[in-house]
Amino acid sequence: MKKILSVFLCLALLAVLPPEAALGETVHSYAFDFHFHLDSSAFTEDIRQRIQGYADLLEMLEVKGSWTYCDETRSVDTAFSVIPETNPDAALSFHMYGYPSHIVLSSPLLGEQTIFFNNDALLEFCLKTYEHLGLPLYSLALMFPYSFDHAFAGAAEAWRKAAGSFGQDRIISEDALQVCAETWSDLLENDGDLNDWITAMSMRNEEQEALRAEMYEVPGYLTEILSDGGDIRIVSDNNAELWSVGQDIILQENRQADSYSLQTSFPLTAGGYQPVFRFSRQEKEEITEASLLISYSSEEEQEEHPLINLAAHVLWPSVWPAESVYDSRINLDSSLLGSLDLELSLTCQPDGNFSLCLRTPLNGKMAETLIVEGTLTPQDNIDAPAFNIGEILTYVNIFSVNDVTLNEFVHAIARPAVTGALAFLVEVPASAMQSVMDDLTDFGVLGVVLGD
Repeated sequence: MKKILSVFLCLALLAVLPPEAALGETVHSYAFDFHFHLDSSAFTEDIRQRIQGYADLLEMLEVKGSWTYCDETRSVDTAFSVIPETNPDAALSFHMYGYPSHIVLSSPLLGEQTIFFNNDALLEFCLKTYEHLGLPLYSLALMFPYSFDHAFAGAAEAWRKAAGSFGQDRIISEDALQVCAETWSDLLENDGDLNDWITAMSMRNEEQEALRAEMYEVPGYLTEILSDGGDIRIVSDNNAELWSVGQDIILQENRQADSYSLQTSFPLTAGGYQPVFRFSRQEKEEITEASLLISYSSEEEQEEHPLINLAAHVLWPSVWPAESVYDSRINLDSSLLGSLDLELSLTCQPDGNFSLCLRTPLNGKMAETLIVEGTLTPQDNIDAPAFNIGEILTYVNIFSVNDVTLNEFVHAIARPAVTGALAFLVEVPASAMQSVMDDLTDFGVLGVVLGD
């Protein structure tokens, strides 16, 4: 399961970490053409045969389309086709667009119907899906950055009000900390989205209570421990800030045109955990280098798995096209999230061709698990995507359907879905069909569909 998650993480990187076409630009647009190779021998023997079915499917597919994103509005517009190389006429086409909170999907498979995903309700929907069907979709929802942004929006706003603006000498008084702590405490008690995030993070995990306990201690930690030395004093010097409580430095931040760094040195929590956060990013002529360390562990856990310890060192192109090799490493050791060890190697050519290789551990060695090859070509003079939220809300909200609306929707798309998918399914290898059926059976989906 961890290797499967690794593959999804690698594919997600293609969407959420595109190369910067030109520093300072707000609109990024690319035409892409991807091919995939999944190596089933990199998986454990118990799931190798099932993975081989999916490998056979990926091997005969090409994904081709365009992608445009605006930094300011966070709007996205992508159109792509999934093309069987054995019969390009059987391609499936999709158009996805919108904002992180509302993503629209249209396709010939849906006929005249258009659906949208209200991502404010994404985690809630995924948790209910797991409760009723046993599908762990919440794992994918947690990988979507908006899930975190939405869950912690209230807490972040309360902290911004208390902390003030970067670049000015200031004091965060004990009274301001108290107001922030009270807001956080109220959110932890009453904010359903925040609690859905906590639940999803600790689902199917023995550390669920430890996570909840630490989260509920945060307001008290803020007021009782951070303020032991009085107010938090912030000294700004050009592009740098130093935060201190009494004689103790708790945070250092540095912002430059081509670099950024942030590191904390917080005291132990009431539960005995040591929070550590360090992040740095350096932009050079052709390479952007970033390092991240997130650690939350106690002395009792030193010989076991910490609650969380995430270390990453990532390289990616500062400009595109590029000509170089970029090697990255991500390591997660966590009693809360499990363990994960990934190596990513991106090889780029000046004509926009690239190869991305994901390696994961197998029998003490790093094995090639997934290779994505293709082209990524910048598109010039593309306007920022802009959409009308009011119009989006007129489409079918896939996270809010009842028996009546679901039956109407299924009836409306039945003919175009079957007609459009049939030619594609004819090209799908039998091994892939078997793998899909096995997973549908194991997760109980097939039984629900058949009414068992």
